[in-house]
Amino acid sequence: MRSVERLSAAERVALLVPLAGGLAFGLGPLLLPQTLAGLSGYSGDDPLIARLAGAATLGYAVALALGINEGRARPLRFVLLATLVFNVGSLFACSVEIVSGGARPIVYLILVADVVIIAIAAALLRGHAEPPAARDVGNWVVTLLAILTVPATIFGLFPLLAPQSFATLFGYHGTDAFVFRQAGAATLGYAAMGVAEIRSGRWHGIRLPVVMALVFNSAAFLATAYHMAALGEVNLLTIAVAPASLFATIATALILTLRGH
Repeated sequence: MRSVERLSAAERVALLVPLAGGLAFGLGPLLLPQTLAGLSGYSGDDPLIARLAGAATLGYAVALALGINEGRARPLRFVLLATLVFNVGSLFACSVEIVSGGARPIVYLILVADVVIIAIAAALLRGHAEPPAARDVGNWVVTLLAILTVPATIFGLFPLLAPQSFATLFGYHGTDAFVFRQAGAATLGYAAMGVAEIRSGRWHGIRLPVVMALVFNSAAFLATAYHMAALGEVNLLTIAVAPASLFATIATALILTLRGH
């Protein structure tokens, strides 16, 4: 039972790798998108996309930090699943960039990090398998999670698989397709996590994922509101993201306040 419940010291140290990546690639694009773009060799033409990618990535870091501090594996399972999906998507984005011949040095750095993080997440998920159990959260929680999973799926797959089409539809330049793909990969992890939460319906499993989604959506709302109010960036994407992220922020805060009951 101990192997299922507790993280070993080595596992907690290993989780510092995705935590560090989440902080670096969360706070950097969220706070300084154009500076980071300049340093990494990209144009920075679509800073809101970078900010949203950073907001999504920051959520992983916060959830991982809380999980490492608690030292228990079960609350981290769905966060690890999201991390696995995110980094598989990111690996795909890196591969496309390399094959296209436009890869900057940072792409190779991210690719190496992806491989390491995928190995860590897969090993922990395999080492802390857990049998299904009866649900202990209210049906309203499952319904809200299902509603939130739909846009995460759309805004995960669309920019990951078709960044230029996504940019055209929402009125962006699309110069840095790699940034769009990374934003999609980060968001797709939330979609996979949402499906797992819906299937589980167990409070111990959904608590950290809900915190993770709260961080993502509150940061996404603030970033979008800033671009709309201060920069006058009112288009199809900001009109869609602002209310959706605000709704998700309120919904996740409500779930946490009522502890899923």
